[in-house]
Amino acid sequence: MQGEGVEAALRWLLTPEGGLEDVSKAREAVEEVLAKKDANPRSLMYVDGPDVKFGPWGAGCSNPGCLKAALLVALQVRRCSEAVTRMMLTAETLRQWFGFAAYC
Repeated sequence: MQGEGVEAALRWLLTPEGGLEDVSKAREAVEEVLAKKDANPRSLMYVDGPDVKFGPWGAGCSNPGCLKAALLVALQVRRCSEAVTRMMLTAETLRQWFGFAAYC
């Protein structure tokens, strides 16, 4: 798996060697991330609008939504620096909206 990329690693988890055959909730989470690999993570965590309402993956602080969002961002970025930039922009946005760095 070394050097294969995030998508290949997630797909490997779904094989017999990956170990998720009997772990249905974890398997479902990985399958959903792969199915939504082109989706905007924010749209899955929050509903658009002036009020903070959680989207289909639920609150950003709880699992499995938190894990799925992290896997989705890892799947979508091309470089580590891009992932760090996205995380920093998200933290800054939360600070501006809510006055603190994390919504949890």
